[in-house]
Amino acid sequence: RLYKRLINHAPLWNRFYDDVESARSIYENVKEFYANDFHFWLQFGSFELDRGNLSFAENYLSQARSLNEKDDYVMTTVAYLYLKKAAAGANIGQARAYWEEGEAILKEQIKIRGDRDAYPYVILISQSLAWIQTWVVDDERKPAWEHLLKLVSEARGKHPRYELIATYEKEIKKAYW
Repeated sequence: RLYKRLINHAPLWNRFYDDVESARSIYENVKEFYANDFHFWLQFGSFELDRGNLSFAENYLSQARSLNEKDDYVMTTVAYLYLKKAAAGANIGQARAYWEEGEAILKEQIKIRGDRDAYPYVILISQSLAWIQTWVVDDERKPAWEHLLKLVSEARGKHPRYELIATYEKEIKKAYW
C-alpha cells in the first residue's frame, strides 16, 4: 500500500504542479525497479496524461496494458488517453477513430463498474465536453448536448453525491440552453 501511495500520480501532480520535469524524474529514477509492474506504468502514464506529454502517456499506458490488459483502471485510463487524443486530433477522421475507440472502452467500463465507481462517467462526460466544443458543428450540437445530458442524468442517478458530476451537469445545461 505504501508503494502504491508513493507512486500515485495525483500527489506527485499536486506536489510538482509547476515542475513536470521533477515529477517525471521521480518515475524515471525508479522505473528500472518496477519495469514489470503494470501499476507503476499506469501511474506514470496517468501523470503524463494529466500534466505532461500525450506521446509519453501513450507509451507508458501501452506498457501497463501489455502487463495487465484486464485491469479496469488501465482500460479506463487508456480510454481517457484516446479521448484526449481525439480532442487534440489533427483532422476529423483521426479524431473520430480515437473517439470511437475510447468511447467504446468507457461504455464497457460503465457497464462493468459504473454502479460503484463514478470515474468512467467523469472521464466520458468531461471529454465529451471537449469533443463537442472542438469537433461538433453547429447543426449537430443540439443532439450532442442532449445525448450528453442523458449521460449526466444517468451518472447523477448512480452517483448523486459526486460533486464533479453535478458541476458538469450545470456546465452542460448552460451550454445547451
